[in-house]
Amino acid sequence: MNVGGLQMSLIRGSKGDKEDVPNSLPETILDRHTQELSHKIEERKKKEKEEDNKRLPLSLKKNEESKEELDLKGYRNKVQGSKSAWHRNKESNKEESKDKGKEEKQNKEEQREARNPKDFSFFKQLEKRFKEEKGQSNIQSHLSSNLVKRMKIFHDTLNKGEFFFLDTEDIEEKVYRKLIKLKELESEWVVRNEQYQETRQLLLEKEEEIEQNINELKEMMRSAERFKLFSQRCNEEEGFRLSNATLYSIQELLYELEKMPDEVFSHYVNEQKNDFANWIEGVFGLSDLANRIRHTNSKEEMINALKNY
Repeated sequence: MNVGGLQMSLIRGSKGDKEDVPNSLPETILDRHTQELSHKIEERKKKEKEEDNKRLPLSLKKNEESKEELDLKGYRNKVQGSKSAWHRNKESNKEESKDKGKEEKQNKEEQREARNPKDFSFFKQLEKRFKEEKGQSNIQSHLSSNLVKRMKIFHDTLNKGEFFFLDTEDIEEKVYRKLIKLKELESEWVVRNEQYQETRQLLLEKEEEIEQNINELKEMMRSAERFKLFSQRCNEEEGFRLSNATLYSIQELLYELEKMPDEVFSHYVNEQKNDFANWIEGVFGLSDLANRIRHTNSKEEMINALKNY
């Protein structure tokens, strides 16, 4: 409480404006006592806080300070983040609503464009009906109806994707028009079907050609494996000696068999023995191939067995 101000107001109230009153009174003993007491209280609080800080370890002091800073910083970030998220959600909702509205509008426009222009206007159809009808009674029946209400029904029906008919004659006309459209589509279908059959035949021929090339590839791979196996050469000591040559590979044997006389062949292959089968099994270790040619009775059978291996 400002004692000096209160005393000034009392003095001014008692003396009025006749005498000059000073703006402030001299400092009283009460004022000095109040100031000293307040100063002592502040000093005591400060001293207690310093003592409390001395009792805390340094790590806890830093943690407390850091925690206060992080709490304040986290609160600010949280507030900013919530504001940003709110703005982002708001903008996102606006964009979604805007895109959804555009999409619905575009769909409606596409539906309108897909309609026949002649069928899109109620009064256009009505005008056409008046031009075609000769009977005055039919025209009067149209005019006597609620045209505004029929116009609304017309557009509501079209928006639902349904058909709207003015009268019985209109039904017949639209059915006839639809039949004409179906005839056109049928003609197009016949042409496309003929093209499809031709294309299908070409496709089947191409598939057969592909299958043939696949079989040729398989045969080529078998021939390559057979050539690789038949072209392996043995040592000179293990060669098969004929009267006119020495064989060092199965490929050479196949070559000699194709031009070998039957009497020479029967000298190596007969009911008692098969020298070629024994040579293939003993030198090259091909028991499977040896067993195949061991049971052959002629040179041609042996040649086919070797080529089909």
